[in-house]
Amino acid sequence: MTRVALIRHSGRPAGFAVSGHSGYADAGEDILCAAISMAVSLAECQLNDVLGAGAEVLVDEKKALIRVELPQKSTDAVYQKCAPALQAFEMVLRQYAAEYTDYISISEE
Repeated sequence: MTRVALIRHSGRPAGFAVSGHSGYADAGEDILCAAISMAVSLAECQLNDVLGAGAEVLVDEKKALIRVELPQKSTDAVYQKCAPALQAFEMVLRQYAAEYTDYISISEE
């Protein structure tokens, strides 16, 4: 199962942590895992490459974990400009979770 933790700072969207493999299909054929990976990559690219938010990225391949989080001391302007990207990520992952209930779970951190 893939676990998604939505990260909030004082109630504001601030990032996410995604861990585990969905187990929907065999490695290399798992369309859900591929879709989740694409959503993660796109959100990180939006935050750092497009918006220049300086989100911290932690990748632990042994634990199948990626964590993307805005710095705790980000300004209100940074949170505001990043909110749409993080909200879109959340919406997409919630759609996946609703459709693939046995393979993805979402929590808040």
